[in-house]
Amino acid sequence: MSEPTDQMTLGSTGGPFRSPLYQKVFSILQQRIVDGHLQPGEQLQTEEELAEEFNVSRATVRQAVGELVARRLVSRKQGKGTFVRPLPEHMLGQRLTGSLAEVVPSGTKIVSLDVSRDVVLPQRVARLLALDDPKGCVIRRTRAMGDQIFGVTTNYFSSRIGKLIRDEELRSESLVGLFEANGFHIGWGEQVIRSELADVSVADWLDVDFGSPVLVAERVLFDPSGQPLDVVQSWYRGDRYEYRVRLTAGSLADVAT
Repeated sequence: MSEPTDQMTLGSTGGPFRSPLYQKVFSILQQRIVDGHLQPGEQLQTEEELAEEFNVSRATVRQAVGELVARRLVSRKQGKGTFVRPLPEHMLGQRLTGSLAEVVPSGTKIVSLDVSRDVVLPQRVARLLALDDPKGCVIRRTRAMGDQIFGVTTNYFSSRIGKLIRDEELRSESLVGLFEANGFHIGWGEQVIRSELADVSVADWLDVDFGSPVLVAERVLFDPSGQPLDVVQSWYRGDRYEYRVRLTAGSLADVAT
Protein backbone atom coordinates (compact mmCIF):
# COMPACT_ATOMS: atom_id res chain seq x y z
CA MET A 1 0.00 0.00 0.00
CA SER A 2 1.43 3.37 -1.00
CA GLU A 3 1.96 6.17 1.47
CA PRO A 4 -0.81 8.84 1.56
CA THR A 5 0.30 12.04 -0.13
CA ASP A 6 1.21 15.08 1.93
CA GLN A 7 -1.13 17.34 -0.06
CA MET A 8 -4.91 16.95 -0.21
CA THR A 9 -7.68 19.24 -1.43
CA LEU A 10 -9.37 20.90 1.53
CA GLY A 11 -13.08 20.03 1.49
CA SER A 12 -15.32 18.18 -0.90
CA THR A 13 -15.88 21.16 -3.18
CA GLY A 14 -12.27 21.37 -4.33
CA GLY A 15 -10.86 24.74 -5.26
CA PRO A 16 -7.46 26.32 -5.72
CA PHE A 17 -6.38 26.09 -2.08
CA ARG A 18 -4.60 23.02 -0.77
CA SER A 19 -3.81 22.13 2.80
CA PRO A 20 -0.95 19.86 3.90
CA LEU A 21 -2.28 16.53 5.15
CA TYR A 22 -0.46 16.88 8.46
CA GLN A 23 -2.23 20.22 9.00
CA LYS A 24 -5.62 18.50 8.82
CA VAL A 25 -4.55 15.87 11.34
CA PHE A 26 -3.14 18.60 13.59
CA SER A 27 -6.37 20.64 13.35
CA ILE A 28 -8.56 17.70 14.33
CA LEU A 29 -6.34 16.76 17.28
CA GLN A 30 -6.32 20.41 18.32
CA GLN A 31 -10.14 20.42 18.20
CA ARG A 32 -10.28 17.39 20.47
CA ILE A 33 -8.05 19.12 23.02
CA VAL A 34 -9.89 22.46 22.90
CA ASP A 35 -13.29 20.73 23.06
CA GLY A 36 -12.21 18.72 26.11
CA HIS A 37 -12.44 15.31 24.45
CA LEU A 38 -8.78 15.00 25.37
CA GLN A 39 -8.24 16.13 28.94
CA PRO A 40 -5.11 17.73 30.46
CA GLY A 41 -2.75 14.97 31.53
CA GLU A 42 -4.34 12.43 29.19
CA GLN A 43 -1.96 10.49 26.97
CA LEU A 44 -2.23 10.96 23.23
CA GLN A 45 -2.65 7.87 21.06
CA THR A 46 0.53 6.36 19.64
CA GLU A 47 1.77 7.25 16.19
CA GLU A 48 0.68 3.83 14.93
CA GLU A 49 -2.85 4.26 16.31
CA LEU A 50 -3.26 7.76 14.90
CA ALA A 51 -1.85 6.73 11.52
CA GLU A 52 -4.40 3.91 11.36
CA GLU A 53 -7.31 6.15 12.44
CA PHE A 54 -6.58 8.87 9.88
CA ASN A 55 -5.24 6.53 7.19
CA VAL A 56 -2.02 8.49 6.87
CA SER A 57 1.67 7.72 7.26
CA ARG A 58 3.49 7.82 10.60
CA ALA A 59 5.62 10.64 9.19
CA THR A 60 2.46 12.73 8.70
CA VAL A 61 1.31 11.97 12.25
CA ARG A 62 4.75 12.84 13.61
CA GLN A 63 4.62 16.22 11.86
CA ALA A 64 1.09 16.90 13.17
CA VAL A 65 2.06 16.04 16.75
CA GLY A 66 5.16 18.19 16.37
CA GLU A 67 2.86 21.10 15.58
CA LEU A 68 0.87 20.37 18.74
CA VAL A 69 4.11 20.45 20.72
CA ALA A 70 5.12 23.73 19.09
CA ARG A 71 1.73 25.24 20.05
CA ARG A 72 2.24 24.00 23.62
CA LEU A 73 -0.91 21.90 23.47
CA VAL A 74 0.94 18.68 24.29
CA SER A 75 4.30 17.74 25.74
CA ARG A 76 6.50 14.73 25.07
CA LYS A 77 7.89 12.69 27.97
CA GLN A 78 10.79 10.50 26.93
CA GLY A 79 9.99 6.83 27.29
CA LYS A 80 6.40 7.51 28.40
CA GLY A 81 4.54 9.17 25.52
CA THR A 82 2.86 12.45 24.60
CA PHE A 83 0.48 14.12 27.05
CA VAL A 84 -2.11 16.90 26.80
CA ARG A 85 -1.20 20.20 28.47
CA PRO A 86 -3.68 22.48 30.30
CA LEU A 87 -5.37 25.05 28.05
CA PRO A 88 -5.51 28.79 28.64
CA GLU A 89 -8.59 29.68 30.67
CA HIS A 90 -10.51 31.69 28.08
CA MET A 91 -11.31 31.69 24.37
CA LEU A 92 -12.66 34.69 22.47
CA GLY A 93 -16.39 34.37 21.83
CA GLN A 94 -19.70 36.19 21.52
CA ARG A 95 -22.72 35.68 23.79
CA LEU A 96 -26.13 35.74 22.11
CA THR A 97 -29.60 34.79 23.38
CA GLY A 98 -32.44 33.07 21.58
CA SER A 99 -35.15 30.43 21.72
CA LEU A 100 -34.63 26.66 21.85
CA ALA A 101 -37.30 26.37 19.18
CA GLU A 102 -34.96 28.15 16.74
CA VAL A 103 -32.00 25.75 16.91
CA VAL A 104 -33.48 22.84 14.88
CA PRO A 105 -33.25 23.58 11.13
CA SER A 106 -36.66 23.55 9.46
CA GLY A 107 -37.33 21.68 6.23
CA THR A 108 -35.20 18.66 7.15
CA LYS A 109 -36.15 15.02 7.66
CA ILE A 110 -34.61 12.15 9.62
CA VAL A 111 -33.11 9.55 7.28
CA SER A 112 -31.34 7.34 9.80
CA LEU A 113 -31.69 6.69 13.51
CA ASP A 114 -29.36 4.79 15.84
CA VAL A 115 -30.10 4.27 19.53
CA SER A 116 -27.62 2.80 22.04
CA ARG A 117 -28.71 2.27 25.63
CA ASP A 118 -26.71 1.63 28.78
CA VAL A 119 -23.38 2.43 27.13
CA VAL A 120 -20.35 4.21 28.57
CA LEU A 121 -20.51 7.89 27.62
CA PRO A 122 -17.45 9.97 26.71
CA GLN A 123 -15.75 11.29 29.85
CA ARG A 124 -16.44 14.92 28.98
CA VAL A 125 -20.13 14.26 28.28
CA ALA A 126 -20.59 12.38 31.56
CA ARG A 127 -19.05 15.35 33.34
CA LEU A 128 -21.36 17.83 31.59
CA LEU A 129 -24.34 15.68 32.65
CA ALA A 130 -23.03 15.50 36.24
CA LEU A 131 -23.35 11.70 36.21
CA ASP A 132 -21.82 9.56 38.96
CA ASP A 133 -22.23 6.53 36.73
CA PRO A 134 -20.84 7.33 33.24
CA LYS A 135 -23.33 5.01 31.52
CA GLY A 136 -26.21 6.48 29.58
CA CYS A 137 -28.20 6.58 26.35
CA VAL A 138 -26.90 7.79 22.97
CA ILE A 139 -29.17 8.73 20.07
CA ARG A 140 -27.73 9.62 16.67
CA ARG A 141 -29.99 10.98 13.93
CA THR A 142 -28.95 11.91 10.42
CA ARG A 143 -30.99 14.61 8.72
CA ALA A 144 -31.39 15.35 5.04
CA MET A 145 -32.70 18.30 3.10
CA GLY A 146 -34.32 16.93 -0.02
CA ASP A 147 -32.14 14.02 -1.11
CA GLN A 148 -28.89 15.44 0.31
CA ILE A 149 -27.35 14.77 3.73
CA PHE A 150 -27.52 17.95 5.76
CA GLY A 151 -26.32 17.16 9.27
CA VAL A 152 -26.06 14.62 12.06
CA THR A 153 -27.07 15.10 15.69
CA THR A 154 -26.02 13.04 18.70
CA ASN A 155 -27.90 13.28 22.00
CA TYR A 156 -26.48 11.99 25.28
CA PHE A 157 -28.49 11.58 28.47
CA SER A 158 -28.76 9.38 31.53
CA SER A 159 -29.98 5.78 31.42
CA ARG A 160 -32.88 6.84 33.64
CA ILE A 161 -34.20 9.15 30.91
CA GLY A 162 -33.26 6.74 28.13
CA LYS A 163 -35.47 3.98 29.54
CA LEU A 164 -38.56 6.20 29.20
CA ILE A 165 -38.13 7.10 25.53
CA ARG A 166 -39.24 4.61 22.88
CA ASP A 167 -37.40 4.30 19.59
CA GLU A 168 -40.50 4.74 17.42
CA GLU A 169 -41.27 8.09 19.08
CA LEU A 170 -37.92 9.51 18.02
CA ARG A 171 -38.83 9.59 14.32
CA SER A 172 -41.95 11.70 14.80
CA GLU A 173 -41.44 13.64 18.04
CA SER A 174 -38.82 16.12 19.19
CA LEU A 175 -36.67 15.10 22.13
CA VAL A 176 -37.67 18.26 23.99
CA GLY A 177 -41.32 17.23 23.58
CA LEU A 178 -40.56 13.71 24.79
CA PHE A 179 -38.74 15.10 27.83
CA GLU A 180 -41.78 17.18 28.73
CA ALA A 181 -44.17 14.25 28.14
CA ASN A 182 -42.15 12.13 30.58
CA GLY A 183 -42.03 14.76 33.32
CA PHE A 184 -38.60 16.27 32.60
CA HIS A 185 -39.15 19.99 32.11
CA ILE A 186 -36.65 22.14 30.21
CA GLY A 187 -35.61 25.32 32.00
CA TRP A 188 -32.97 26.64 29.63
CA GLY A 189 -30.12 25.63 27.37
CA GLU A 190 -26.58 26.79 26.66
CA GLN A 191 -25.17 26.43 23.15
CA VAL A 192 -21.73 26.91 21.62
CA ILE A 193 -21.23 27.06 17.85
CA ARG A 194 -17.84 26.73 16.20
CA SER A 195 -16.23 25.68 12.94
CA GLU A 196 -14.16 22.52 12.71
CA LEU A 197 -12.66 20.13 10.20
CA ALA A 198 -14.41 16.80 9.75
CA ASP A 199 -12.58 13.88 11.31
CA VAL A 200 -12.92 10.36 9.89
CA SER A 201 -16.24 9.59 11.63
CA VAL A 202 -17.90 12.93 10.89
CA ALA A 203 -16.74 12.80 7.26
CA ASP A 204 -18.38 9.38 6.92
CA TRP A 205 -21.64 10.54 8.56
CA LEU A 206 -21.95 13.64 6.38
CA ASP A 207 -20.62 12.10 3.16
CA VAL A 208 -17.80 14.64 2.83
CA ASP A 209 -14.04 14.38 2.50
CA PHE A 210 -11.85 14.01 5.57
CA GLY A 211 -10.80 17.52 6.62
CA SER A 212 -13.81 19.27 5.07
CA PRO A 213 -15.11 22.34 6.94
CA VAL A 214 -18.16 21.67 9.11
CA LEU A 215 -20.21 23.73 11.55
CA VAL A 216 -20.53 22.23 15.04
CA ALA A 217 -23.17 23.11 17.62
CA GLU A 218 -22.97 21.78 21.17
CA ARG A 219 -25.89 22.35 23.50
CA VAL A 220 -26.59 21.42 27.12
CA LEU A 221 -30.23 21.47 28.30
CA PHE A 222 -31.06 22.03 31.97
CA ASP A 223 -34.22 21.58 34.03
CA PRO A 224 -35.57 24.59 35.99
CA SER A 225 -33.42 23.65 39.01
CA GLY A 226 -30.21 23.66 36.96
CA GLN A 227 -29.83 19.88 36.64
CA PRO A 228 -28.37 18.97 33.22
CA LEU A 229 -30.68 16.69 31.21
CA ASP A 230 -29.20 16.38 27.75
CA VAL A 231 -25.97 17.04 25.88
CA VAL A 232 -26.52 17.60 22.16
CA GLN A 233 -23.76 17.66 19.55
CA SER A 234 -24.63 18.48 15.94
CA TRP A 235 -22.42 18.57 12.87
CA TYR A 236 -23.59 20.37 9.72
CA ARG A 237 -22.08 20.42 6.26
CA GLY A 238 -20.37 23.74 5.74
CA ASP A 239 -21.63 23.96 2.15
CA ARG A 240 -25.29 23.47 3.14
CA TYR A 241 -25.78 25.35 6.39
CA GLU A 242 -26.22 29.03 7.13
CA TYR A 243 -26.56 30.30 10.69
CA ARG A 244 -28.48 33.57 10.82
CA VAL A 245 -29.17 35.70 13.92
CA ARG A 246 -31.40 38.76 14.17
CA LEU A 247 -29.69 41.42 16.24
CA THR A 248 -31.38 44.36 17.93
CA ALA A 249 -29.74 47.69 18.72
CA GLY A 250 -29.67 47.26 22.51
CA SER A 251 -26.93 49.25 24.14
CA LEU A 252 -24.65 50.19 21.26
CA ALA A 253 -22.27 51.80 23.75
CA ASP A 254 -21.22 48.26 24.76
CA VAL A 255 -20.36 47.19 21.20
CA ALA A 256 -16.67 47.23 20.32
CA THR A 257 -15.88 48.81 16.94
